[in-house]
Order: sequence, then C-alpha cells, then structure tokens
Amino acid sequence: PEDYISMRKPGGGFKTLEEIEREILQSSLKHCQGNVTQAAAALGMAKSTFYRKLDILQNTRKTDA
Repeated sequence: PEDYISMRKPGGGFKTLEEIEREILQSSLKHCQGNVTQAAAALGMAKSTFYRKLDILQNTRKTDA
C-alpha cells in the first residue's frame, strides 16, 4: 500500500528508528498536503513538536552523509 512504511532496508536489515520516524513525518506531511498543523494532529503531537522532530531528523541526515 502507498501509506505502508517498511522497517526493512531494500538491501536487507532493518532501518534505524530515526529513518522510520523521518519517513512517518514526511508521509504525514505529504498526506496532509504540506499542512504541518494537520500532519502533527494526525500523529497526535503539537505542531512545535513536529517541527522540532523534523528539524532534528533532517540535521541528523545531513551529518550522516
């Protein structure tokens, strides 16, 4: 399904929790057509928490590259 987020990496093994959380935040944002307030509410968190998590996860990805 389109909204399915796999825990497995394409080459085998498991994704990290950060990778999965990043996918969930991005998927929620896409589903809500970029509306952060709706995406955060759909995940049961405050908008500020959504922004903080997204910022942390994006910065983590930059330092991993």
